[in-house]
Amino acid sequence: MSGRPEGRAGPCTFDPDAVDLRALDRAHLAALHRQRPDDLRVVGYGEVSLAFAWPPRAPTVVAKSLPPFADGARLRSYEALLEEYLGVLAARGVAVLPTAVRAVADRTRPRAYVLQPWVAPERIGPTVLAAADTERGADLLREVVANVLRASDDQVGIDGQVSNWALVDGRLHYLDVSTPMLRDAAGRDRLDTAPFAAAVPWLLRWPVERFVAPALLAPYHDARRVLLDTAGNLLRERLAHWLPALLEHANPHLGAPLTIPEVQRFYRGNARAWSALQALRRADRAWQRHVRRRPYGFLLPTSYRR
Repeated sequence: MSGRPEGRAGPCTFDPDAVDLRALDRAHLAALHRQRPDDLRVVGYGEVSLAFAWPPRAPTVVAKSLPPFADGARLRSYEALLEEYLGVLAARGVAVLPTAVRAVADRTRPRAYVLQPWVAPERIGPTVLAAADTERGADLLREVVANVLRASDDQVGIDGQVSNWALVDGRLHYLDVSTPMLRDAAGRDRLDTAPFAAAVPWLLRWPVERFVAPALLAPYHDARRVLLDTAGNLLRERLAHWLPALLEHANPHLGAPLTIPEVQRFYRGNARAWSALQALRRADRAWQRHVRRRPYGFLLPTSYRR
C-alpha cells in the first residue's frame, strides 16, 4: 500500500515511515487485552476507533485504530477512498492535516492505523476556544462554518464538531478523516461500512450495516444538520457561551435558522443515544470476555462526558 501523506496542509513535519509501527501495534494490542489504556496516551474515544498519541512520552504522531478488515483488498479499497476524500476536501478549500494509512501484517487479517502528526492539546479547537477572546473565538467559528458550507453536499460529507479542528500555523485544519464520507452519483455511500459495524454487538451488526449506517452518515451531507451537531458539541465541550456566536455566523446561510432550544434538545437526545450505545457495548464486552471467553477488539472509555 502506498499510504502516501495526503491533505496538502504542509505545516507539519510528518514522516509516517519513521514510526515504529510494530511497537505502536503491540502497545495497542496489550491495551485491548487488558481492556485498560495503561501504556497508551489516549486523546479520544470514537464510536469505532481509538485515537492515541505515539510515542506516549514524546509524541510525534496520533494514531487512530481502524476496525479489522477481512483482507488486504478491502483495506486497500478503504485507503484509496480515504485518499480521494482528502483530495476532495483540499479541492474545496478545507485544510487537512497530513494523513497516511499504515498496516501491520497479521496471519489472518491486517491491522491498520490512520496516522497524523501530533498537535499539542492547546491547538485543538475546544482548548483554543476556551482560551480565546471574543474576536479570536468568533473568527475560529466563522471559519468552521465556512468549511462546513464548502464541504457538505449530496456527494461529500464532513463532521464539523469543534473537537475535529486544530489551529496550526494560524490556519484551521481538519482532523477527523478516518470515515471518508463520499457518495456515488446515485447517492449511495461508497464507504464499506461492514468493518465499522463490528464495533456494535454481533446481533445488531447486519441491521446496523444495512439500515443504521446509511442513516448515521446522511446528516453529515446536510450543512444545517452538520452545524446543529457542531452547536451541540459546544455544549458537550462546556463551551455553551460560544453558542450565540456560532449561530450568528451559521444562520444567514441556512433556510431554517438554528435556535438555542433546538440545539439543547438535540444535545440531550444525542447524549441519551450515546449512553445507550455504550451500555450495549459494555454488555457485549462482558459477554464476549466472560461467557464466550473471547478477546474484545475495542477499548471503551471508562467514563462519559456528554
